[in-house]
Amino acid sequence: LNYPTSSICSLYYRYSKIKKYNWSIVIYYTVNEPEKKEIIDMLEGLNCDSRTLDSIKRNLSNAELDTGFAYSSYDKQCSIVVIHKASSIGEFINTFEHEKNHLEIHICEALDINPYSEEAAHMSGDLAQLILEEALYSIVEL
Repeated sequence: LNYPTSSICSLYYRYSKIKKYNWSIVIYYTVNEPEKKEIIDMLEGLNCDSRTLDSIKRNLSNAELDTGFAYSSYDKQCSIVVIHKASSIGEFINTFEHEKNHLEIHICEALDINPYSEEAAHMSGDLAQLILEEALYSIVEL
């Protein structure tokens, strides 16, 4: 899988790895046109099925406020998360929690982790910290 060429600490993109699970996460905030192509290329590299890919292309094209998506390849232990701009802090938190929940479930399913366990709860906190570190400064239009 070829990861994007964007700067790791840019406003729009962050690549991270949950070392404990050997799981890679690519997170985009407020994607621009070149990044849309990067995302599609990555999804194709992850062998994303055509129906899901078409749905994600619509999501990227519309880039509606207060929306996003999470896609995971269980085989390649890699996830792509997009969080579009939010209309308020409350809406950002709503979208963030929604996409983070998908991500948690994907990882739990792929790695046979009980989603009700203490391990899953710790993973949830780790994911929150990972995703939120830079996002709050770039998402909300004030």
